[in-house]
Amino acid sequence: MGDNGEYYVPKTLLPVYRDVVVPLANVLTPNAFELGELVGFTIFNEKACIRGMDAIHRMGVETVVVTSGVEESQTPDTLCCYASKKGVLFSLLYYHN
Repeated sequence: MGDNGEYYVPKTLLPVYRDVVVPLANVLTPNAFELGELVGFTIFNEKACIRGMDAIHRMGVETVVVTSGVEESQTPDTLCCYASKKGVLFSLLYYHN
């Protein structure tokens, strides 16, 4: 859908993604911007990310992997990804040398 606050597709397609496509998915891999757009609030830290993943689970998706963009969890040398499988939460850190 997009990244860094910008859409790659027309924003008018958001309801189609949120209401039609997402409930059909078994696995969803949004970045923080996309997750925020799908759930209706900004994903800026771990707490908001977990809340957003829970909202996606309630839409019927079993596994959610937030690939990047959770600003308060990242540094210039660290990329943090969050993953959740209904009832199980874990985070993955990648350190750049």
